[in-house]
Amino acid sequence: MKSYGITMEGKFLAEKVATLPAWEASDEGRIVYAEDVDKLYVGSGSAWVDLALADLVDDTTPQLGGDLDLNTYSLIVSGADITSTEMGYLNGVTSNIQTQLGNIDTDLLNDTTPQLGGDLDYNGFDIVDQNGNELLSFTPSGSAVNEITIANASTGYAPDIRATGDDPDIDIDMIPKGTGVLTVSGTVDYENNIIDDDDIPNKKWIDENAGGGLRWSLVTSNTTASTDHGYLVNATSGNVTITLPASGAVTVGDNVGVCDAYNMATTNSITVSGNGSPIEGTLENLTIDIDGSGFEMVYVDTTRGWEIVSEIGNNSQRGRILDHVSVNDINRTNTSLSTDQTVGFSLLTADRTYQISSEDILQEGRVFTVKDESGQASTFNIIISTEGSETIDGNDTYIISTNYGAVNLYSNGSNLFVY
Repeated sequence: MKSYGITMEGKFLAEKVATLPAWEASDEGRIVYAEDVDKLYVGSGSAWVDLALADLVDDTTPQLGGDLDLNTYSLIVSGADITSTEMGYLNGVTSNIQTQLGNIDTDLLNDTTPQLGGDLDYNGFDIVDQNGNELLSFTPSGSAVNEITIANASTGYAPDIRATGDDPDIDIDMIPKGTGVLTVSGTVDYENNIIDDDDIPNKKWIDENAGGGLRWSLVTSNTTASTDHGYLVNATSGNVTITLPASGAVTVGDNVGVCDAYNMATTNSITVSGNGSPIEGTLENLTIDIDGSGFEMVYVDTTRGWEIVSEIGNNSQRGRILDHVSVNDINRTNTSLSTDQTVGFSLLTADRTYQISSEDILQEGRVFTVKDESGQASTFNIIISTEGSETIDGNDTYIISTNYGAVNLYSNGSNLFVY
């Protein structure tokens, strides 16, 4: 005999039994409620199937066997409702995001014009090459206010690497490793030093603004000098004039250097023209008359003009390249204690004489240079003599008889000697 059933709103839902009966084929489709275990069962196939509604709560790994239809209801997640419409959005967006994320790696490789939208934080890593080898490493300072700025340049101008930042004066330190040296590769515009006490093992620099060095170049013909440049003169082919920068184009501290690089000064004249500025206070040209000699000059002001501050090469006495006297087709007898130091015969139409006073010869160490600037001495000789019984290398006279010939003389306090 069947027990009472379970009904709701007059409709029969399930048959209530004390205990679940043994399965019979006639129980197919039968729904019963077993009071002893407080469960609903349905007859299905060849056994009772436990409906076990409580398992939906207790199952920690639930799975769907198909699509879940919310049927216009919401899915509640931790107290927040997600509607079926929102679930549709989520599904679409998730799909798009997955597609976009999948393309990121490819885009980074294929983008030939990548751009940053802000500062790039290197995050402690290095820049490496295609093989993973380090190209550039960074070391941060926790309180940095100064940095390096790299600037490119238009045609005809050089790019630069400069120190920038908050401090008004910023050095740049370039530090080799171990016994390594700092070098600049190339073949032109090199210098051996920036400053004399520069303690870098390999000193090859160009310094345009510090005033500590000249940029040297080789010249073979008349040249107008630029400030902060030096000129290595090759006078093998003839006389060379170096014209200093115009007086209105120079300022205090500008430098110019000149040197007889090919030891030709006694054969072909090397002249330095002041170009409107004095040279050591005198508005006269300066002549290099010692083979292999030269000097560096610094501009002072309109009164002193260019001042010789150092000598180069074979110079032994700076005064020998000053106080040039030009003799134009006349005989010259220097007076007692004259200022003659370099004497150039600029025109010759006959043999000419140059006589040196006894008082000059009495000055031990006194020097003279006599030069044929006309190029006519093989036809019209220059005859050098002394005022009294003094000799020149033991002779009464010394004769210049070759075109552009010259002689350097010094006194030992009694006589003159050629050197």
